[in-house]
Amino acid sequence: MHGTGTQAGDAVEMKSVLEVFAKSPRGAEHPLHLGSAKANVGHAESASGVTSLIKVLKMMEKSEIPPHYGIKTKINHGFPTDLKARNVNIALSPTAWRRPENGKRTVFLNNFSAAGGNTALLMEDAPVRVAPGSKDGRSSHIVAISANSISSLDRNIQSMIQFIDKMPDLPLPALSYTTTARRMHHNHRIIVTGHDIAEVKWALQNLGPSKDIRPIQAANVPNVAFAFTSQGSLYSGMAKTFFDSVSQFRSDIQRFDRIAQNLGFPTFLPLVDGIRNVDELGSVVSQVGAASVQMALSRLWASWGVFPSTVMCHSLGEYAALNAVGVLSASDTIYLKGARAQLLEKYCTIRTHSMLAVKASPVSLSKYLSERSCEIACINGPEESVLSGSVSEIGTLLEDLTAAGFRCVKLDVPFGFHSAQVEAILEKFEELAQDVVFKEPVIPYISPLLSEIVTESGILGPSYLSRACRETVNLLAASYQQLKPRLSARGRFGSKLEPIQFARGWLSPLSDLKSQPFQLCARIQISGRSLPTVLAHFTPPESKFIGMSTIETLKFLNTSFDFLPTTGMPRIIGSNTTTTSA
Repeated sequence: MHGTGTQAGDAVEMKSVLEVFAKSPRGAEHPLHLGSAKANVGHAESASGVTSLIKVLKMMEKSEIPPHYGIKTKINHGFPTDLKARNVNIALSPTAWRRPENGKRTVFLNNFSAAGGNTALLMEDAPVRVAPGSKDGRSSHIVAISANSISSLDRNIQSMIQFIDKMPDLPLPALSYTTTARRMHHNHRIIVTGHDIAEVKWALQNLGPSKDIRPIQAANVPNVAFAFTSQGSLYSGMAKTFFDSVSQFRSDIQRFDRIAQNLGFPTFLPLVDGIRNVDELGSVVSQVGAASVQMALSRLWASWGVFPSTVMCHSLGEYAALNAVGVLSASDTIYLKGARAQLLEKYCTIRTHSMLAVKASPVSLSKYLSERSCEIACINGPEESVLSGSVSEIGTLLEDLTAAGFRCVKLDVPFGFHSAQVEAILEKFEELAQDVVFKEPVIPYISPLLSEIVTESGILGPSYLSRACRETVNLLAASYQQLKPRLSARGRFGSKLEPIQFARGWLSPLSDLKSQPFQLCARIQISGRSLPTVLAHFTPPESKFIGMSTIETLKFLNTSFDFLPTTGMPRIIGSNTTTTSA
């Protein structure tokens, strides 16, 4: 209580408090204790509120209510005389105040200001912290030791062995965590693994001479690309191990689930905890859950210090990918993914359309699609395509393509994504996406729709997402964009790489050699002059090199490269040249 220190003021405050908290007897199990900090420490002016807060926190910490110092003889005659009957108490001696079993203590802190304001704070015990079980799900653990020199490393290893001898019951997970996550690591390092403490000790004793250990040299951080998958990654108990064992991941998933429910979507936790089969969850839960898991994984990588230099995706993975590059907030990602799924369920009939994965190029499939309404939904590789259409036509295609020797897999999906079936939702989806803020990417984004790297604002927006919902996912063409930096870095491949080695090593795996010709071109820099040359050709149907230029034996000295697409496939040209798409 505020405790004015006057007979009239204290009586008025007491009556108002009792009117709210003890109008009738509270019962033996629910006593009400009243107190004030002013009688103990005096009037603290502007610090009186925080002083009372400190008193309450110490009371909860010590599980004891200190005596009210201000009552010397008689209680204020203006107080009601039935305080004991109402189970209202003023501590006149130290009083135990323990947390009830399976319960919590509650405190109402009240503070008046000199200007007449009233600030109230309702507090309660924090949730009981459950100690982690002694059993760790991992079968083995690593223990790391480091030092600034070889001699120091030897001493640290011996110190660790002696420490283990003194602590035979030391939990290996705790030792592993302490020596890895809680230590600064110097350049001279060793790491051992073991299933138990005894095995770790044996490994430390049998390391061999430390003089053979080379110090870790500072290295350039490699470029990392994040790829976000689509519908095919769904399964019951998705990321359950991370949810159970990684606190940050679990916290993010729970936060995203609260956002989803606040937006009117059902909880997606059954997808993660695995208590229900994926087929029972529906499109909204599955798709919102998948995007949330992807966002949580992206944040988990970041917490480990791994950040992408580029981001790419496939189909439904685009929403989490846009979140990773800063275009969409987590809330907007969940909103768009859930709203899109709701539109599909409302305007598209489930299981009337399907999808078929075929190990074949789009060109080789063209004659089978010419008289059918089925479409190429995804181009995942030179000979990896996905078709989308009605269930009947997909079934007929499966029979025809299998008979022709193509490997086919019918996908278990509820809708024919990237087909005419989804046209019913495009206008409505684009309209609701107008309320979302699309920011400029902070990380280069490789678009599977545009087959180009997006770094500017104004490209990724409502119309883009509408197009991406309907049009073909060209993961193959998007992948070429990811290779641009690797081919444009000057001198990246060294000075002893033959043109034929370069062409075979980098062009062959990327090209659909059964259908289209390719050309490897470059500008070779010799004595300050830049000379264009054709290094190699690919010509179908042989799918092999049929010619090399007269500079075949010339080494790649200080040469740069770049990818530019022509007729949907890559042509490699010199970075100082300009071409137009054919």
